[in-house]
Amino acid sequence: MIAIKIILLLFLLHQSVKSEDNEKAKYRLNGNLIPSKYEIELTVMDNFGSKGQFYGNVKIHFNTTVETSEITLHSDKLKFEPTNIQISFDPPQNSIAVSNVNFNTTLQMVTIKTQAPLSLNNSYVLSVNNYEGILDLDMSGFYRSSYKNAQGESEWIAVTQFQPSSARRAFPCFDEPQYKAKFDIIMNHPENYHAVSNAEIKSIDGSAKLKKTTFKTSPIMSTYVVAFAVTKFAGMTASINNIKHTIWSSIETIRDSQYALSISPKLLKVMENFTNVPYTISGLTKLDQFSIPDFSAGAMENWGMVTYRETAVLWNPYEYSTQNKERVGTVVAHELSHMLFGNLVTTKWWSSTWLNEGFATFFEYFSLAEIEKDWELDLQFILEEHQPVLISDCLEKAKPLTNPDVFTSGDVSAMFGTTTYSKGGSVIRMMSLFLGEKTFYAGLNAYLEDRKFNYSVPEDLFSKIQEKVDSSNHLPEKLSVIMNSWTEKHGFPMITVKKSDNDLILSQTQFFTNVTPPTKWYIPVTYTTSDEKKFSDLKARIWMLPNEPETIISNGWKSQTNWIILNIGVSAFVRVNYDDTLWTGLQQALKKEHFDGITPINRAQIVDDAMNLARASIITYERAFNVISFLQKDTDYYPWYSAFRTFAYLRRRIDRESPLGKILDKYIQRMTGALYKSVDFSNNRVRHVDMLKKVLTLTWACQLGVSDCVSQSQTLFNNLMSNNKVIDPNLRSVVYCTAVRSTNKNDNWEYLWKKLEGSKMASESVTIISALGCTKNADILRRYLNESIKENGVIRRQDGQSVFKAVISGSPQGVTIGLNF
Repeated sequence: MIAIKIILLLFLLHQSVKSEDNEKAKYRLNGNLIPSKYEIELTVMDNFGSKGQFYGNVKIHFNTTVETSEITLHSDKLKFEPTNIQISFDPPQNSIAVSNVNFNTTLQMVTIKTQAPLSLNNSYVLSVNNYEGILDLDMSGFYRSSYKNAQGESEWIAVTQFQPSSARRAFPCFDEPQYKAKFDIIMNHPENYHAVSNAEIKSIDGSAKLKKTTFKTSPIMSTYVVAFAVTKFAGMTASINNIKHTIWSSIETIRDSQYALSISPKLLKVMENFTNVPYTISGLTKLDQFSIPDFSAGAMENWGMVTYRETAVLWNPYEYSTQNKERVGTVVAHELSHMLFGNLVTTKWWSSTWLNEGFATFFEYFSLAEIEKDWELDLQFILEEHQPVLISDCLEKAKPLTNPDVFTSGDVSAMFGTTTYSKGGSVIRMMSLFLGEKTFYAGLNAYLEDRKFNYSVPEDLFSKIQEKVDSSNHLPEKLSVIMNSWTEKHGFPMITVKKSDNDLILSQTQFFTNVTPPTKWYIPVTYTTSDEKKFSDLKARIWMLPNEPETIISNGWKSQTNWIILNIGVSAFVRVNYDDTLWTGLQQALKKEHFDGITPINRAQIVDDAMNLARASIITYERAFNVISFLQKDTDYYPWYSAFRTFAYLRRRIDRESPLGKILDKYIQRMTGALYKSVDFSNNRVRHVDMLKKVLTLTWACQLGVSDCVSQSQTLFNNLMSNNKVIDPNLRSVVYCTAVRSTNKNDNWEYLWKKLEGSKMASESVTIISALGCTKNADILRRYLNESIKENGVIRRQDGQSVFKAVISGSPQGVTIGLNF
């Protein structure tokens, strides 16, 4: 009887799992049909700004992989009747009758049933004629947006944002990344507008009331990188290396596109030098880049027609900060990296989105570093990508890079987060370092050539790089085995180092998260000691293996050795903890002159590791604060960037008006004394990283109430209000926020609000939006939040979340007000 019950229970469990799998599978296309080409004709009437409509026809050429009587594809918010649908053989022969059409709005799919089955391995054409679509205002699909021209009148544009799954809002399609095809696109639009798409213009016919722009056939690509726009924008063009580069923006802002236009050709050339794969492999001879007034993402890598927020592509030295310039450079580099990683070779499904976004994040720093050589982007990568994602990736809710549990639109959207971008880029950087530059780039070339115009999975990447690995790489296992330990499970290891006589004993555990069974990794270990002080060689000296409880560095400690540092250059995606003796050695070394030769980036690593180990209760805060006490003498950007992030965490969790909160703020003020003296409010041009340091330091000093900082900010702001004296763009964020925060009067806030109402520059608007959240006046904060959701208000749709963020981060009371709102 017991045996029968067990068998019955196992059967029910199996059926339950099977039912759950079927439930998830319904969100995916079944692979029975493979598209090869789309013919799309869309019409935008001259009243599209007020009506918000467009009209379309589409022909989809596809092949069958099974015999079937069903055609299932994606369609969302498109209106058409079964009578609008036609199916025929390809090339055209007899038509195939439709028996039934079923729309599933939840799955955003339409299923067309045919009276006779479609035969195996045959070619067909599905036509959907005279359908209607919505040009919404929600910055998704084919949508509309507006801006003010020089006369203060509204000008409308229609533009696309399809990633990850909104092409289906513009035309019925197989809207998953693996279903790649060619696209022939025709745009009918008002005669005083012009149209742009992925491919070059083939012809323009202006004989009718509507102008007809026909484009050449696109490369083979996924639906999510299809793009088109109808605008009155102006263009600035440069033709270099047989590629026509054009930046498009409003006539009022086009002058600010020069920097983006100057670096775009260089970035394409850098990517070609890295991978030996040119942009022109696409068959495209042009690259259009659009500055969009309302844009939900930072930018979008549509092949041959990249779209951006204005702040991500526009810059000039008189009104925009150094940080703005870096943002433009890195975002353009990110998107142009996608021309190869994402467009030419595309992740098969969003479960491994890091194959697209991880590489783009990696190259946004390391390709731009070849152009802006004094920006130290290789080190900035560690501060801005590597260290922040260590904080989120140790949480139990974190997901692995390669996540098999991705089905719904919510699942897909969740993949576009810090894990995919920042951890993806960090793990790729780690791989590049332990492989060496030559092997890494030879492997990428092999991967791109093998999978061009196709989709890929992680094993495709690892196997092609493996072909280029030789004995000099000294890998402990196949590359796929090593890398799967980093991509298929969330989290990362903490290496603990203990001294035992002359040996150093290394062990690994998963940082912070309690997982059963514990995850173990293949870890490339770099290190140096006080005897060597070699911080430049970032190739692994030893490997820690998942099946070994300990790794021993024999005779690693000499009689004259005072300290050891693991993970030099922050080369591996790990944290490092030391025993008491080794922590004390580092603590003493960092107090010596020139920090005993320990580099700024490894000082940043020590700060970040020590404070986060204390946060996880692995070491005490007393130990951590003792270790970072060297900061009193440190005036370098990198250790302080890491320190301020850890201080921000503590300040968010301690009431600033409490005794402990006041003690913490006084401690940070005391620690920053030398740092504050190393900067000033002058407009002197300084090295790029020094300007970043100046802004960071002054932001914190004024936030902590350093009287000199507050006073100088108020003076600059008063001169702006009274005498219209221009403030250095680099200092505006500090001065505006301080002026609003340091007074109970509303005058400063109202002045900035008026300035926002009249602002014509996106970067200035962003700075003001952030500063307005710095007020401590609860009534104004509530008013500000309400302004953010007004239809046709001062705050643009894309900036609503920025207002909320400004309020909850601007002051302690802002959190409660924001959450209540």
